[in-house]
Amino acid sequence: MQAYRAANHGTVKTRCLNKLVMNQFPKNIQEFADSFVSLQKKRHQADYNPDHEFTIYEVMTEIDAAQKGIEKLNNSSIEDRTAFVVYTVMQKR
Repeated sequence: MQAYRAANHGTVKTRCLNKLVMNQFPKNIQEFADSFVSLQKKRHQADYNPDHEFTIYEVMTEIDAAQKGIEKLNNSSIEDRTAFVVYTVMQKR
């Protein structure tokens, strides 16, 4: 459970946006990272903008995008997934 909570979403987002590094990962990992950033943006709208309303269609589209992103991650090799997690979660010292 501790590993699940280890990710700082701000750090993960920043690293997912680092195209210099992300371009070294396979396409599935890159697409998962893009999905993570996009979905995080939508979650922030939902959490912090009480005036923003999502339509059912928008919600269903985002659920589909999340499922596809997870599939892309799951279809990546264990080595690539491990490298991605280490890159996005571990802090530099």
